[in-house]
Amino acid sequence: MREGQGLSARARQLCTIGAAVGCLALGASGAWSQGTVPIGFSDQQMVPGLDNPSGMAFMPDGRLLVLEQFSGVVQLVNFGTPNTVTPIFTVPQVISGGEQGLLGIAIDRGWPTRNYVYLYYDHSGDSKIRITRYLVTGDLDDTAGGDLAISATSAYHLIVDIPDNADNHNGGTLRFGPDGMLYASIGEDATPCAAQDSVTLRGVILRLDVSRLPNTPGGPAPKGLIAAPGNPFAAHPDSNARLVWALGLRNPFRFHIDAPTGDLFIADVGQSRWEEVDIASSGGRNFGWPHFEGPATYTANTCSDLNSGFTQPIHAYDRTGSPAAIISAGLYRRPASGSDRFPSFYDGDYFFNDYYQGFLRRLTGSGSAWTIAPVAAGQPSAMNWGTGFKHVSDWAVGPSGALWYCRQSDDLYSAGTGEIRRLVYAPGSAPSIASVEATAGLDGTTATIRWLTDVLADSRVDYGEDPGMLDRAVGLTDQILNHVVSLGGLEAETVYYYRVSSAGTTGGTTVYPDPVSPPNQFLTFPLPGSTQLLAPFPSPAVGGATLPFDLYGSATVTLRLYDMRGRLVRTLIGGASRPGGANAETWDGLDDDGRAVSAGVYVVRLGVGGEHFERRFALIR
Repeated sequence: MREGQGLSARARQLCTIGAAVGCLALGASGAWSQGTVPIGFSDQQMVPGLDNPSGMAFMPDGRLLVLEQFSGVVQLVNFGTPNTVTPIFTVPQVISGGEQGLLGIAIDRGWPTRNYVYLYYDHSGDSKIRITRYLVTGDLDDTAGGDLAISATSAYHLIVDIPDNADNHNGGTLRFGPDGMLYASIGEDATPCAAQDSVTLRGVILRLDVSRLPNTPGGPAPKGLIAAPGNPFAAHPDSNARLVWALGLRNPFRFHIDAPTGDLFIADVGQSRWEEVDIASSGGRNFGWPHFEGPATYTANTCSDLNSGFTQPIHAYDRTGSPAAIISAGLYRRPASGSDRFPSFYDGDYFFNDYYQGFLRRLTGSGSAWTIAPVAAGQPSAMNWGTGFKHVSDWAVGPSGALWYCRQSDDLYSAGTGEIRRLVYAPGSAPSIASVEATAGLDGTTATIRWLTDVLADSRVDYGEDPGMLDRAVGLTDQILNHVVSLGGLEAETVYYYRVSSAGTTGGTTVYPDPVSPPNQFLTFPLPGSTQLLAPFPSPAVGGATLPFDLYGSATVTLRLYDMRGRLVRTLIGGASRPGGANAETWDGLDDDGRAVSAGVYVVRLGVGGEHFERRFALIR
């Protein structure tokens, strides 16, 4: 069925953010349960009783602004004992129906000197989408009670002519990038071919310069005034095209911007087969809709344009036969301090959830190479880092390092059951285990088991040839985060099974895999006739890496690091003798001049007797 078909008029009016298969009339219960997340994490309710919250933005002082989609109300949350929630503004003439409403918010980067907020909403007066700046007054720096106010008469309209002929595919995100520009996502308004035309203001990401706007009400702004310097279509004769940063999107309802790099991570809602994650690391990217849906050609495409050079998604999942709508949760960037920070190996990982299916997934990688992250201890399944996150409409990392989210009402017929929640990391004494890796030695009789923990812990490996009876064990009292356990006395060409465990120094033990699951396995190698370069550890590398390699007999070796352009970054071994068997060098993340290198993908190259071996690996900070 198409979106909204088969529902009552009231259900269609209150339909929340949806995908191609439409809105679902849910049960009558207004009570939410906690999401299921890995060991050490908890899901906490922070603000109950909201009316379909659609978006949020943290102020620099830690207060929170929350949007209510259908009422058009902007709520101010002051955190204290107790927390207080105050409506400070109702946007005039907001459409309430379908996927429309008050959808996006951004706070000016110059706050409190530039005391503006920017709102993205469907306007009922002319059936257009508007992006409007409003002046905020009151306690701007949270030193006098925290009260704020917004006046409708302070409105300055940046754009008032975004097409809104359909009640779906509206886009709706506003975010400032590290370049100071305001980015906005626009859906293709259920007009697929328009996404391939940069002048239609459909299926695009806009990049806007708000620094030159007058400090008075008014608008709409001349397009030339808000066209950001460096936009990819700056020479285009049409003023709409000069605002565009990326195109070829279906419904990019939520995207996030990685502050260190400026890359846009875009969750684009699919038609009937694929949900996708796209990266706009530079301007002018065309993500292919409707020539492509996800990684596959869209066979129902009837567009006449001859566009090519499409950018493929970094990740896609098949949603055939299921209601689905991908929601970006953003890259997790760990604050320098904060009581709720995730473990350091989460830094730079990308999270997304599905609005209807309720899973929360985690990707790790860099550039265009991203995969589902290694399983964290206690996560619900190999694919899903979390479950129980239905009807989540927006995500943000809070000041203390928690991952916050808006959840809309489960009963479409009643207001006041939406909420703001957060995921916090508070491991207590039980460690979390990640990045488990087994490497068999080339001599066929040894192996090394590695893993990471988030707190100081002792390590242990139980192993054996029978998965039902791991009859041998090796343990180390190392109390470190990077655990390395060596096994000996193995038989070549034999499958061994193992299970790792970490005991926190203040009590509590985590076992992986869980004892109810089959243990991991690895195969020991026969005596080799050549050398091999092993995978750097951990994966991805965090601030540096261990670079292991095995030699068949002693040899003179070189070990160098290069960036992806082939430039030499660091010489770790410049031509020195190393013994046969297992070897490893530690790289501290610095180049040959002692400077810290940036996050990215690097190549380690081992040279032995005229032969060269290479491996790529990702480094995060």
